[in-house]
Amino acid sequence: MAINLDERYPGRANGKTLGYPQGSFKNRTSPTSKDGTYLEQDWANDQLAFFQSLIKDAKMTANGVVDTVVASQYFDALMVAIANRFARIDSPGLTGTPTAPTPGTGDNSKKLATTEFVSRILGSYPMMVSIVAVPTANMGPIMIAEAGEMWLWSSSAYYTGYRSPLCGRPLIGHTPAPLINEIDATGGLLSKAAYPALWGYAREAGLVVTQATWAANVGAYYFVDVNSTQFRVPDLRDMHMRFTGTNADGGARTLGTKQMDAGQRLQGVLGAPQEIGINGVFAALPGTATPFAASGTAAQAFSQVQMDTARTARVSSETRGINVAFHPRIHI
Repeated sequence: MAINLDERYPGRANGKTLGYPQGSFKNRTSPTSKDGTYLEQDWANDQLAFFQSLIKDAKMTANGVVDTVVASQYFDALMVAIANRFARIDSPGLTGTPTAPTPGTGDNSKKLATTEFVSRILGSYPMMVSIVAVPTANMGPIMIAEAGEMWLWSSSAYYTGYRSPLCGRPLIGHTPAPLINEIDATGGLLSKAAYPALWGYAREAGLVVTQATWAANVGAYYFVDVNSTQFRVPDLRDMHMRFTGTNADGGARTLGTKQMDAGQRLQGVLGAPQEIGINGVFAALPGTATPFAASGTAAQAFSQVQMDTARTARVSSETRGINVAFHPRIHI
């Protein structure tokens, strides 16, 4: 409670004013008059209760020493009570729940950044999450911390959820082991539950074939529906990519199909009436001269000629260009 002096002591206290809305003390009109405000018990206790409340709120015990300006336990209790409710401006911990006006968007001053201001700023940027804690609901574009890339919400007949726009893309593996957003493209089996986005991509792109078709076309960009829990990925080892879309291959090829190696056709005619000069990729086979009659009066001989490009060029069991080796990978 708090006493209203003018109501508690009618005529012996000044009335309410803007400066003293509960009334104020009144001096007596003369040394012998009794019309001034009395210092009575209830009023004194009313004031004392305030100070003792501070001691109680601060969980302090009165030390029995008279307060002075230099050492005031009541003042110390007041500071504790304030600190328990409000953060000190110079407090590193900023305990309590201080508030401040929210700066406007784009404010670059020294004003306090409230949680409202921070939320507004962060709300304009994609949320960053771990790849093992991807949201199951659409939260807008998100950043995958470990991969350093953005994933988008995707919805199709085969997959609904977050995945990279690059999901399913063949990659050049430049590390000994796959990165966190890669898998080896070596024909292995993957869990449909662990890689639902990649399995969804394979079906969306029409790249799922039977195991027999996959085995007959090792190197093609084909997937296999192995069983209810697993799928097989392509085996891209020893392959290189060729961009399709024209008739350079005798007809535009479909996505993911395999094509065997081939060399440009070489053809020509070799002939001579008698002897022939042989070099380069050609060689005369020894002991193969065959006499024949070039005319009724002259006999001539013809030697067999062998062609082998190994005499002048690097050869192998396949046609290939100069290259550098990387690991075949697929973006999940």
